Order: sequence, then C-alpha cells, then structure tokens
Amino acid sequence: MNQEVREQFSTVINEALGKCPTDSTQAHWDFIRDAKYKAAIDTFRKRANKIKDWFETRINLLDPAIAAKGTALLEYKRQPSAKNLAIYRKACNNTKSVCLKCANDHWLRLCGDIQSAADCGNTGLCMRG
Repeated sequence: MNQEVREQFSTVINEALGKCPTDSTQAHWDFIRDAKYKAAIDTFRKRANKIKDWFETRINLLDPAIAAKGTALLEYKRQPSAKNLAIYRKACNNTKSVCLKCANDHWLRLCGDIQSAADCGNTGLCMRG
C-alpha cells in the first residue's frame, strides 16, 4: 500500500478521533465506529461494484410484484377476511415465483458468460463472471 495513503489515513483518523465524545460509553464507541468508517472511505474510496446482482438487473419485473404483495398485505391488515387473505397469499406466491424466475435467469446467463469466457481462454473474465 502507498505510504502517502497510509499517512493520509492516519491524519484523517487522528483528527476525527480528537473530537470523540466522552459523555457515555455507547456514544464513544458509536463515534469511533463511524469515524473509522468515514476515514477509510474518504481515504481509500469505496470500490464500485460493476456487476449488478439478479435483483438489480430485474427490478423492473420484481417491483410490481413486490408492490402488489405490499398492497395486498395492507388491505388484509386493514380488513381481515378470508378473501383478502387469499388475495395476499396469491400475491406472495406470485412474488416468490417472479423472484425465482429472475434469479434463475440471472444465474443461467452468468454461467453462460463464464462458460463462453472459459471456451475462449479468457481466465480474467471467468473470475469476474
């Protein structure tokens, strides 16, 4: 690791910890945790995840199903009845099947990409997915 970056982190964390509250132990430890995290992010930067997971890639399909499930739950809680319970259960089952389909499609695509990379001899792409 670069010496300049280590020194910068040391400076940032020392400055932050100089303002540490001493009124309660919980506040003290919370401040240390938050200051350490902020100093690390400010100094080293947060690595951006370039590969989206299955939920992010399929949110356009998942969002309506999740919203329908939430609406059905609220309606059941507002007016409990056998009809509303059946509607809620149907929404739950629909959400579950949409999630399973989206996750399965994502993993099949990812496995295909990895297999294609392996067939071409591109080991770097195999590791990234």
